Amino acid sequence: MLRRHRAPLLLAAAAAGTAMTVASPSTDYGRDAASALHHGVARSSRAVYTIGFVVADYKYSLRGLDSVSADYRVKLSEVNLRSAKKLLKLCERNGGFYVKAGQYVSSLRQVPKEYSSTLSCLQDQATPSKFQDIKIVIEQNFGKELHDIFLEFDEHPIAAASIAQVHRGRLHNNQDVAVKVQYPGLEQRIKIDIMTMSFLSKAVSWIFPDYKFGRLLVEFEKSMSMELDFTQEAKNSERTASCFRKNSVVKVPYVFWQLTTREVLTMEFCYGHKVNDLDFLRRADISPTKVAKALIELFGEMIFVHGFVHGDPHPGNILVSPQGHGKFSLVLLDHGIYRELDQKFRLDYCQLWKALILLDTKKNSGVR
Repeated sequence: MLRRHRAPLLLAAAAAGTAMTVASPSTDYGRDAASALHHGVARSSRAVYTIGFVVADYKYSLRGLDSVSADYRVKLSEVNLRSAKKLLKLCERNGGFYVKAGQYVSSLRQVPKEYSSTLSCLQDQATPSKFQDIKIVIEQNFGKELHDIFLEFDEHPIAAASIAQVHRGRLHNNQDVAVKVQYPGLEQRIKIDIMTMSFLSKAVSWIFPDYKFGRLLVEFEKSMSMELDFTQEAKNSERTASCFRKNSVVKVPYVFWQLTTREVLTMEFCYGHKVNDLDFLRRADISPTKVAKALIELFGEMIFVHGFVHGDPHPGNILVSPQGHGKFSLVLLDHGIYRELDQKFRLDYCQLWKALILLDTKKNSGVR
C-alpha cells in the first residue's frame, strides 16, 4: 500500500528533513535563540501532524478495497486530493525548504494529478518576509541606509519565492530596477536541512529499497548552492544575454553589479506577463502561436547551439512583453540554475530528434 503512494511519503520525508530548522524565512531578523527554538518546535509539530494525517488517511480510507475496483479508484482520488491540500497548507505555513519540496513533487510526472495540480501554485507564491527584515539585509550588504541606495523602494514585494523575494525600486538616476533579496539566515538553515535530508534519504532507501534518493540529494545540494549565490546568478544572466545578443525577441534584464552581492541582486526592471497568460496575449493582440514558436526556438538554441540551459523555466520565469520586434519579446528571469551540455551530448540529442521526426528506428536505437 505504501509503495503505491510514495508521492506523499517523498514530500513527508522532505518536510521532516526540515523539522529541526530553527526558524522560517518570515521570522524577524535577529530573534533570540529561545524564540527561534519555539518556532522550530512549532514547525516540527505541524509537519508531524500533517504527515500522520496523510498516512492514516490512506490506510483508513482504502482498507479492505480491491486495488483494481472502481470504488478503490474513486476513494484513492479523494484521499489524494485531501492529502495534497494538507501538504499545500504545510508548505505555505512552514515556507523555505518545504516550498522547495512541494515544488519538486508538483513537477514529477508520475505523481497523481491531484498532487501536481494542487501543489503547482507553489511555483508562483510563497509567504514574503517582513519589510524590516529585507531592509536590514540590504543595508548590511551595502553598508548604507536604504534611502541612500534607492530613490524609491516599494515595501511590498512584487514576487516571493522559496529563497528570496523581489521588490521594485528606483535608483537616484531614475532607473527602475527589480531587487531580489534573499531571506535572512536562509543559507544556514538550508545547510541544516541538507544534512538532515542526507540521513533521511538513507533511512527511506532502507525502508523502500527500490527507491534511491542519494543522487537526487546530490543534485539538490548542487542546485541550492548555485541558487543561494546571487553573484553566480548574475554571471549566468550576463552569459545568457551574450548568447542571445543578436536575438531581437529574447530579453535578459541588465545586471547592476555595484548593487549585487551573494544575498542581493539588482536588475533592470522589465514589464511583462507570464508566458501562459492567454488573456493578456489576446488583449495585447499577440499571437499565442508566435509566442510558442519563439519559446521553442529559444530553448532549442539553448540546448543545441550554446549548451547552456536554463534550469527552472516555469511560466513565472518567462514573461511576454508587448514591446519588442514583431510586437512582443520574451523576458527571461531567474538565472540561478543552469545546466551545461557538452558537444557530444548535443550531437547525440540532435540525432535523436532527427530520428524521431524522420521515424528512423534504426538510428533511434543507436543513440545512447
